Amino acid sequence: MEVLAREGRGPQKIKFWFKKLVTVTCLRLVGDRFLKLQRIKSEENLEDSKKILIFAAEKKEEGKLMMVISDIEKLKAVTLYILKKCGATDYIHLFKILYFAEKAHYAEYGKHITKDTFVAMEHGPVPSFLYDALKLVTNQDKANDNNPLWIIANAIKRGSADLYYFFMGAEEPDMDELSKAEIVSLDQSIAENKDLSPWALSEKSHDLAWHAAWDVMQNSTIDPYKIAEAGGASEGFVDYLKEQDKMDAFLKGNG
Repeated sequence: MEVLAREGRGPQKIKFWFKKLVTVTCLRLVGDRFLKLQRIKSEENLEDSKKILIFAAEKKEEGKLMMVISDIEKLKAVTLYILKKCGATDYIHLFKILYFAEKAHYAEYGKHITKDTFVAMEHGPVPSFLYDALKLVTNQDKANDNNPLWIIANAIKRGSADLYYFFMGAEEPDMDELSKAEIVSLDQSIAENKDLSPWALSEKSHDLAWHAAWDVMQNSTIDPYKIAEAGGASEGFVDYLKEQDKMDAFLKGNG
């Protein structure tokens, strides 16, 4: 400012240059802050990407589909919604309510409620990712702190000693994750199945999709198209689903 005064600049001119200097300085500070935040964000995204890749590789070895963090958040919301509606819920009711909702929804709309992989086990279809998360809740299994399944496990609490295999939500479901149509499918499945006995649910879930997997190899992955077929989808609609999946895979570079 002294330099400007010595050069004979008037008060208005000095005031103008002072404001400009302050503005430039502030912009530089904001810019530096923004770049720092972007760098931190990029590092966090990189860490999340590493977790997803490691998790996906582990699940691929087990013959399961890949689920990214957003898919796991969706599965968490669906699980918490069922638990909120049903209260303390055992393995079989939780798994079968989810399966019947998925079957009806996929057959009707051609969309999955979750991207979990159903496996044909003795008592019927089991959502494998959710099952793995519940193993963490009950300490039947262990996982490192970076395992994305903790996103689900930390949101669920198990029952007391005499209700060891019952589960309750430890937080509210994120309703923004669920569409109106998905809520309708879940509510319908809950209404139809929550009061059935575990044995009745198990028998009911032994449908053509379960048999197509179980009769070939026990504890094997159930074909999603067979689930749609078991839900009443026509042959033409199932063919449409297959073509859509092929197109999606091609667009993603996996075709």
